[in-house]
Amino acid sequence: MNGTFLKVMISLLLVVNTILVVFVCNMVFDLRQQVDNLQGVATKSDLIAMAAPSIELAFEEQCTRCHTEKRFADMPLDEEHRSVLLMNHVRRFNIPESEIENIQASLTLFDYSQYLTKEMLQQMVLMTDGERMEILLGIPEMTRDKAQQILKSYKMLLKM
Repeated sequence: MNGTFLKVMISLLLVVNTILVVFVCNMVFDLRQQVDNLQGVATKSDLIAMAAPSIELAFEEQCTRCHTEKRFADMPLDEEHRSVLLMNHVRRFNIPESEIENIQASLTLFDYSQYLTKEMLQQMVLMTDGERMEILLGIPEMTRDKAQQILKSYKMLLKM
């Protein structure tokens, strides 16, 4: 009885093991077919393009009717922010209160657009705050306070 029971158990275990091996091989084969059917592998730049919202000047179409880049470039940043607040009180512009911060954040980034290209801003999406700060501090004449202000504006625009 002991010998027969042992033979039956070993045979049963071999059958179960064989079924499991065939099942796992089928799963691997199906997975391989699915991978082969994929159109292409996404690159890091593809992910950046998908993940990063387009960072552009808020309300750009309304602002650029009257204000040119040269006009903004001549203004100090504090004066730009003050002018946005003043524009809000002009009746024909009707800038919502919720948009004022976004416009000011856009202008903050706009001041450094010579150094922070659109591609660089999109690449910064996948970076940590420390890495972003390193890039910002690499800009000529950049102070830590200005870099923190730019980083805050950048994060605000990403949430739009």
